[in-house]
Amino acid sequence: MPKTIHEFRDPIHVFIKVSIDERKIIDSRPFQRLRNISQLALTSLLYPGATHKRFEHSLGVKELASRIFDVIFSDQNRENLPISRGGANEEPGKTQFLERNIKIRKSRN
Repeated sequence: MPKTIHEFRDPIHVFIKVSIDERKIIDSRPFQRLRNISQLALTSLLYPGATHKRFEHSLGVKELASRIFDVIFSDQNRENLPISRGGANEEPGKTQFLERNIKIRKSRN
């Protein structure tokens, strides 16, 4: 049975999980070239331990973006998103998000 989730060990995020499609992108030649590009430019000349590469940075960014996406689009928050309620309102163009902004503006005045 083929693996559906792959994991990369990371010192900051512990394990970064990627899907099969994400793994195909990571395995691509352009993405692999990031292993040779330093994220911190010449900082490693002054601080020998500063050897962070763009490849590692990109995996960390992917992990954080995935976490943010999961929080925003979780079932609990889905009810508060204007996109999910936009078409269900009785008055066209009026969303829950807009109503909330109006309440905030009125309370500030």
